[in-house]
Amino acid sequence: DVARVPRVTLRGAAASSSALVAVGTSGTVLHSLDGTRWTARASGTTTQLNDVAFGAGRFVAVGETGRIYHSTDGATWTEGSSPITSTLRAITYADDLFVAVGDGGRIVTSLDGVTWANRSTTTANSFAAVARHNGVWHASSSTAEVFTSPDGALWTRLGAAGRTNSTQRMISSGGVLLTTTTAGSIAFTEDPRAWMQQQLDP
Repeated sequence: DVARVPRVTLRGAAASSSALVAVGTSGTVLHSLDGTRWTARASGTTTQLNDVAFGAGRFVAVGETGRIYHSTDGATWTEGSSPITSTLRAITYADDLFVAVGDGGRIVTSLDGVTWANRSTTTANSFAAVARHNGVWHASSSTAEVFTSPDGALWTRLGAAGRTNSTQRMISSGGVLLTTTTAGSIAFTEDPRAWMQQQLDP
């Protein structure tokens, strides 16, 4: 039961058609079949897990020191072979591809969540979010810069006028790319070269 889990900070969540998974500090993995009752599962690590996604029939969680874990049911987890050792901060599955991003411009991709390729950029900045928008991958750094890729393999830096705050999360919905920031604002755009930013009331 979730009430028996030590106090932790949850960093990411994902759902399949039959299960929900949340991940967080100290290697925490919480698993639920109905969203009401949650069970702590062994992840195989005590390092922080920063995000989780579902695709290609499995959950994939990423975290500190480049750790990658995968599970077909959300309950039993296996550590994968990561091509990097830098912290991964976000992962998304779209158009038959997993893309995970993290510190020091690190980007890794996988078709199945098990075998990974290093697609890192040359930027020294850290990526905090990644999303697939209008058929193009977008990775956003902690300094508000954006890199794009049509296939997840080759990445190009894109000017991002109108954004001043660091990104926390990014999603694409209804033709709009939306980010939340560390300064309590949101930024949104249809064209990632020009953003509008709105500060939220405290």
